Amino acid sequence: MTDSLPLAPLDPLLKDPTVLEIMVNGPGSVYVDRGGHITQEQGTFDDAQSITDVVQFIAESFGRHLDESHPILDVRFDDGSRMHIVMPPISPNGPSFVIRKVMHQRKTLDELVELNALTPTMATFLAAAARGPVSMVVAGGSGSGKTTMLEAIIQHIPLRERLLLIDSTFDVQVDHHNVTRLEARPPNTDGQGGISPTDLVISALKMRPDRIILNEIRGGEALHFLQALNTGHDGSMFCIHAANPQDVMARFETLCIMENPAIPVRSIRQQMGTAFALIVMMRMGFDGVRRVTRISEVTGTQGDIITMQDIFVHEQESGFKATGVLPTFLPRLHAMGITRSPELFAPEG
Repeated sequence: MTDSLPLAPLDPLLKDPTVLEIMVNGPGSVYVDRGGHITQEQGTFDDAQSITDVVQFIAESFGRHLDESHPILDVRFDDGSRMHIVMPPISPNGPSFVIRKVMHQRKTLDELVELNALTPTMATFLAAAARGPVSMVVAGGSGSGKTTMLEAIIQHIPLRERLLLIDSTFDVQVDHHNVTRLEARPPNTDGQGGISPTDLVISALKMRPDRIILNEIRGGEALHFLQALNTGHDGSMFCIHAANPQDVMARFETLCIMENPAIPVRSIRQQMGTAFALIVMMRMGFDGVRRVTRISEVTGTQGDIITMQDIFVHEQESGFKATGVLPTFLPRLHAMGITRSPELFAPEG
């Protein structure tokens, strides 16, 4: 990245494999995220103009424009790293940016178990659900490990199945011989040529997918993805920002309504109640570990209420535990030859 772009003051941080994100707030104010721990770094840009020169050069390199009319810019470098830039007037203190590096080393579920992100029992369950096929949501806040978990789960999708992978910026790394990637793009400086995630979901449905995977749902693509889930694309997956399973449902519903306010809420909820079966909640703990805090099953609807039940939970004091509740789709897995003993779900003690 730094061979062609004037980011020399950040070279050591860009080359440091322990640095996940670099946050530049202004001259002398640079912070980094190392495994969930944010620290301030010394030795930065000399003044605000030096930062302005950098971001303007980067904008021009991508054929984009930064000024008072266009003060926000997202770019992705060849190595997959992403940069988000904000400029005055929306950033009164001067230009600021964040670089989020892509860590190309994928983790398996077993490796995540070793990192205490989940238990072997939970990993076995998620692997079986991925083969199922069981549709899943991986949810959590920024930097909670959603993409890493999604990548680990995808590795258990049978290779005979065709995947359509959709993203705005390709963070997801997959090793699958039958996968087509579709990437959204913003409009140019004239407001033309933009391709939205909604456009890509519609296109994906015409490309004979077995499963559609969205790294993150942020807008109107939610409604089209919901319709895809209800028309035979079992085992599809997506990530979404949410704090708990109830928030997942509320946010997804809101995104659907924003796309088409004329659709009755009850209709959306009934579709959601049958569309995806599992919600995997991620969160970064106080110890810096990104872990699964809850695996919940969506069991359907009762009237206007979407019903759910927790299968596994993580509590700060007692750690991971099974709730003793059996997933309702377990017989379907057994019928497909994916046998998992009910003892997996027995609470300890």
